[in-house]
Amino acid sequence: MLNRQIKSKKVKNLIKKFDAEDEDEHQEEHESQQEEVQQQTKQSLKQLLSGVIKRDVKSEKAIMADKQKILNELTNEKQKQKEIGIKKSIKKAVVEKGHVDPRVSTNRDQERELKVIAAKGLVKVFNVLADMRQKQNE
Repeated sequence: MLNRQIKSKKVKNLIKKFDAEDEDEHQEEHESQQEEVQQQTKQSLKQLLSGVIKRDVKSEKAIMADKQKILNELTNEKQKQKEIGIKKSIKKAVVEKGHVDPRVSTNRDQERELKVIAAKGLVKVFNVLADMRQKQNE
């Protein structure tokens, strides 16, 4: 029994050592990969910056010279959109000319009187309907 316990302890210790070594190797691999990635990014940044620095820039327009066509197209599109928007607003104004928002009233007293008259008319209509039903039931 003691031999088995001793052997199992030895086996457990060996397993722990192997696991620790595996973890150390894995961590070392991960760190080396991170270092490689950092070095690659540094090299690419160096290449980009050296390309920018080596560029012969005589004026500010030289930087944007190759992109000038794209900028012109964008400005043309913006102008077209503005023109279209102006045309739409003019059409809308022509269509709505003379239209009045019914929610906005200039004469509130007149509106109140109309509401009272409408309410009286509805009362009369419902009274007539009630009378007709009573006559039918009789």
